[in-house]
Amino acid sequence: MLRICLVLSTLWLIHVYANNRHGSLARRQISAHPVFLPRCKYDEHIIKNEAKLQKQIDLANFVFTGKVTSDVQYPNNRTIAFTVFVKRYFKNNAGLKDNQEVRVLKTLYDGEGVKCRQVLRYRYMAIFIGRKPEKLQEADVHLTISPVPVTLTNLDRVSAATKGK
Repeated sequence: MLRICLVLSTLWLIHVYANNRHGSLARRQISAHPVFLPRCKYDEHIIKNEAKLQKQIDLANFVFTGKVTSDVQYPNNRTIAFTVFVKRYFKNNAGLKDNQEVRVLKTLYDGEGVKCRQVLRYRYMAIFIGRKPEKLQEADVHLTISPVPVTLTNLDRVSAATKGK
């Protein structure tokens, strides 16, 4: 039954795109369904460049891996707040412990979540790079760059940059 529904919905989408000469339905459909939006790639150049990554890690107070354990909340239009269950610290200047939940803030880029799909979601595993919040807020960490996906390559890069190699 599920296969039939998936096949029918796929065929319907193909039919809609094939018969839509002006593109208006496709645009409405894309804006209505965030699944169709491309993934935001704001900080990819930092992750792929060793010198830029080293600079970000030197400026950061915290570098850790973890899993998002709460829904993303929007305190205002420019920031989001969520909690992360920390698995491992690469760099920790405030004495926080492993296996602890940390409250995290992230400043949104222009168009993030509107023009492109936001990466953060419930149970998302990532490498988080951030600083202590400047103002006394309810958060423990303020991210300086977007969360880095957990891959072996990224783990090796971050580990080497943290050790200063």
